[in-house]
Amino acid sequence: MSNPSDASEESDLIRRRLIGLGERSMRKSYYPELREQIEQLERFRGLMQRVADAIFMHDVRSGSFLDVNQAACELVGCDEERLREMIFSDVFGEATEAGLRRLFEADGDGQVEFCAELEFRNGPLSVDASLKLQNFGDKRLAVTVVRDVTERRQAEMTIRASLREKEILLKEIHHRVKNNLQIISSLLSLQSQYVRDPEALEQFAESQNRIVSMALVHEELYRSDDLSHIPIRHYVQSLCNQFLGTGATGRSVRIELDVADVALNINKAIPCGLVINELLADAVRHDPHDESNGPIRVDLALDGDMLRLTVSGNGAIPPGGAPLPGEDSLGMQLATGLTEQLGGSLRLVSDTERRFQVTFPRGN
Repeated sequence: MSNPSDASEESDLIRRRLIGLGERSMRKSYYPELREQIEQLERFRGLMQRVADAIFMHDVRSGSFLDVNQAACELVGCDEERLREMIFSDVFGEATEAGLRRLFEADGDGQVEFCAELEFRNGPLSVDASLKLQNFGDKRLAVTVVRDVTERRQAEMTIRASLREKEILLKEIHHRVKNNLQIISSLLSLQSQYVRDPEALEQFAESQNRIVSMALVHEELYRSDDLSHIPIRHYVQSLCNQFLGTGATGRSVRIELDVADVALNINKAIPCGLVINELLADAVRHDPHDESNGPIRVDLALDGDMLRLTVSGNGAIPPGGAPLPGEDSLGMQLATGLTEQLGGSLRLVSDTERRFQVTFPRGN
């Protein structure tokens, strides 16, 4: 008769052999696929840990973190276990989470990039972040990649402050140049009070206008937010007002303007203003001063990349030929030279009136 204990041992042995056969059968059918998935997961985890940017994976509904990498722990200033106990709003703030939630509710899934100023144990940080929604089974997850850009933002702020300081210095330079030119103009005005010769007085006034035309450019740049360009319409209007105010005409003269609303850089504005001044002086000098005559006109039009300046006076062309650019007057010689500096051309466009036209490239 068999021993009950021997039967029990034999039963256990049979059960273990059956279990072993089942395990071997499962390994043959499922283990290679499972091992491959585990290896892929390990490779992903290894790659995730080697990435320099902080990576957070959280459940959109609960906000709890499901996975983070070492860079995320260093960014927040705590270990992985402590970080996993937090939720998204603990790290990125409730306002950021609420804003992203509203965005995704309205737009569905996708990717969002945002900037944030965050406060961590290591101090305040500026970050650029990219959040991507992913569906895993019945869960809606979000993967957030965060990059610390604090040093870059501080460098940008330093550069902006430096640029602002240089802008202030440039404005101060333009202001001082304008003041110095005005002082020179005032000295000429004072000196002219002791001059009795009408021709000499006219030359003093013309010199004043040349100085004022340059001073106005620096004044426009001082008042402008753009330190390299000035609005030409306002500049020409101020130039004509100054021209009439200096007494250079010595007579009642009206000037009408039709000037395009364009901006010129300083290298174009100064010679352009001087050309206008010289052509205005020429128009006044040869004006018959008949009350029935019309005003002197200054037109500046934009034609593609070219500017077309026309100054029309009431003076007649003298018998024997039209005055040519570069004639013996200083004003016309200056106008011709300044037009060449602009890279343009100066010509007379009427056979009966002193109507000069200057065409030159607008430039940058």
